[in-house]
Amino acid sequence: MRQEIDYGQFRYEGLSLLWPDNENKEFFTMTEQNIEDVNFQSLLEHLEEENIHLLDWISRVPCDKKTSVYRQSVMEDMIQNEGLYEALMIYGERAHNNMTMGKFAFEKEATVYNLLKRTNEFDDLDDMLRKLLGVLQNAKLQSKGMERYRDLLIEIVESPIYESFSKDVRSIKSLEEGVKSIKIGLNLDEYLQPREAILLELSGQEFKYDRFSKKMSYYIGNGIKELKMIPRKLFARETVKAPDALNTLEKTIEPATLQLITFCDQFIMRILEVISVLYHELPYFYIGRKIYEILVDHGEPLVLPKWEEPYGIYDLYHMNLGIDNQHPKKNDYIFHDDSKISILTGANRGGKTTFTQALCQSIWLGQLGYYIPAKSASLPYVDQILLHFPAEEKDSVDLGRLGEECQRFRELFMKATSESIIFMNESFQGTSHQESLQIALETVQSLKEKGARVIFNTHLHELYDSLMESGTKVNSLIAGKNMKEAPFIIEEGLPLGKSYAIHIAERYGMTYEQLMG
Repeated sequence: MRQEIDYGQFRYEGLSLLWPDNENKEFFTMTEQNIEDVNFQSLLEHLEEENIHLLDWISRVPCDKKTSVYRQSVMEDMIQNEGLYEALMIYGERAHNNMTMGKFAFEKEATVYNLLKRTNEFDDLDDMLRKLLGVLQNAKLQSKGMERYRDLLIEIVESPIYESFSKDVRSIKSLEEGVKSIKIGLNLDEYLQPREAILLELSGQEFKYDRFSKKMSYYIGNGIKELKMIPRKLFARETVKAPDALNTLEKTIEPATLQLITFCDQFIMRILEVISVLYHELPYFYIGRKIYEILVDHGEPLVLPKWEEPYGIYDLYHMNLGIDNQHPKKNDYIFHDDSKISILTGANRGGKTTFTQALCQSIWLGQLGYYIPAKSASLPYVDQILLHFPAEEKDSVDLGRLGEECQRFRELFMKATSESIIFMNESFQGTSHQESLQIALETVQSLKEKGARVIFNTHLHELYDSLMESGTKVNSLIAGKNMKEAPFIIEEGLPLGKSYAIHIAERYGMTYEQLMG
């Protein structure tokens, strides 16, 4: 055991599977209300028994494209390498448990017993580290994150300090009958007083005295306490200083042993930190893998989105419907750069809200680095996802529904930038039709000036014409153009000017003829 090794040679720099750059951890937050509005309920129910804190993981959305790409590639490694997640999590959890396992006070004392106990701990750590490295070396890794992690483990086990430490531990372990003697080197001051001690060697053989040393055999045989009684003249007969007992020897040796124990603890803890990264960060990718597995099992398409022009998403569907195996309708959506605002109108229960939620889910999941519910996609990268959905009645008591909606929109508007995307679902319904139309018109005109992307799902069929007449160019989407034959289909086209309420009434047997017949 070489005390002179500088354990600062190895330093864990906080490598992460989530963040490629420790100095750039920018993100925006999806609030719990946002998550509820987008409707992640089915996913929450599937994961509630997995002890995964879902909302903690998915609420912080990176707003640096490099980070999203970095996470995507790690996610792909977890999907493409069967059993990799489970294998890595075993070692991550084991390391985490070892880190959080406390020690009794007597286990921290400067005793040889505690020093030997640390060698057993390192032996267990070495076994864990090498098996973990074997898992990573056998996997077909393509992500920068996982490759960096594997290379860090290789760097650790091949480092001089690790090899030296391992050699010492193996040497001690090879002592068949245990440690029988310890060789300690003493550094003396100018008066030949012990100044510091270095543990030089642990041996399986008892110490053999030479002729001079035999004079001290009685005292040493009676233990370290008796050693205090040895007069200094046995060591330094010619010194001019009056003989004095070496009563500081025990205290001198103790710091050496304590320093070695401290070294072992710090060395082991640093490596456990590296392995426990798996415990702390892999659950994030478990969520993405769970989404992938459920939807693939139900025969639904998934894709890792790109972020390059031209922007569009194809065969988009609502994740909840896919998870619940409801065979959701698929829709396409093209992001136009010359007109970033889309007004979505159409039939009641024609799929407007479902489509709005599905598009929001895809941009959100995509920037998290997850697979998204679509066949293919190239999406605009955004700095914020902002939602303006109807509030619960209890939340609008003080201001009234319209007042609450207007205040919430103003706060949202002040946050938005030209790189944001805003989803509005049946906004400004808390007043008359004409007043709602006027508020919506001025709201969209303001958003046009802001330069943000907007999906405005509304019952105000006249809004599109009013905007175009005012010189505000927007796109028009319609839902449920053919409710009888092809419901829930979203397509580009001019507003139809009707809600198809009669078709909904017929579906649920609510027409006069159906009720009276």
